[in-house]
Amino acid sequence: ILPIVGDDEDDKGDDAACAVVEDDDGKKTLLSSLAQSLKQRGLEVLRTLRTIKWPMNTTRNNVRPNEATSIPGFTLGIVHDYASGPCMSTHTHRFQELTKMLTQWIYMEDPSFRYTTIQVNGSFGSKMHVDSNNRGPSKIVGIGPYTGGNLWYYDPYKGKIALKVVERLHGFP
Repeated sequence: ILPIVGDDEDDKGDDAACAVVEDDDGKKTLLSSLAQSLKQRGLEVLRTLRTIKWPMNTTRNNVRPNEATSIPGFTLGIVHDYASGPCMSTHTHRFQELTKMLTQWIYMEDPSFRYTTIQVNGSFGSKMHVDSNNRGPSKIVGIGPYTGGNLWYYDPYKGKIALKVVERLHGFP
């Protein structure tokens, strides 16, 4: 799960949060059904993400733009500590209310979705990368006003698939 937050604090109405995407075959799909069924929770998440002091991460070299020395982002949930093995992330303890809010939002959307970790990124364009440590399905949610960006994913039957935003959905954070 990757909430991605834009940095435009002057937006009016929080209406650029989700989009319809089109794959290479021209099939249009909703990037996230969270946009329709969970508007209020999404607004709360967005407001909360705008009020926190974002930790600056210096270790995610695979996503950090070359010119940046750090990026705003943190991990919630279970992480692997090389000295002690799986453990709860420091930021889960630091952002307990945000963690609860996000896990409730995910559960409301899909009670059957199982996950251990939520990666939260804010206000930066990552370089093209592959998430090599993910196990099982991933979900990606973009919230807040932002422009640009692309998403590619790998389908075991079709190979690499590029998605592009073809229209905005209004009325969601």
